[in-house]
Amino acid sequence: MAGLEGCRVYNPGAPHQYGESEVWWQAFLLANRLRLNRIRYGRYLDILITHAPPRGIHDAEDVPHQGFASYLWLLRRARPCSCCTVTKHVYGANSAADTDYGQTRVVNTYGYRIIELARRPGRQGWELVRSSR
Repeated sequence: MAGLEGCRVYNPGAPHQYGESEVWWQAFLLANRLRLNRIRYGRYLDILITHAPPRGIHDAEDVPHQGFASYLWLLRRARPCSCCTVTKHVYGANSAADTDYGQTRVVNTYGYRIIELARRPGRQGWELVRSSR
């Protein structure tokens, strides 16, 4: 399990707000540190937790709710079973809360979500079985 904090800068000087280049650097450093997991356990990580979503998945066009493109790169590189985000508020059943991106299920956990994991059959690590409210 690994996590990345923050959202895009919309209130300059406030903590935990980053530009895309800063988040690219954070994602690169995390991916580099996860290489040891790949060597030791045969995988990078099982779950990535972020505040902001990956760009284009459960995000919005207003700056506070825009996702980061660097997270898409990290998902392709690390291939976690799940990426949990919280930025965009989901109020209705018609709003997407789970989206597949490659091998990763991106889950918007706004409010709360129950996430069920199970051991991967015949392999180390975990896989996402279900997420529900």
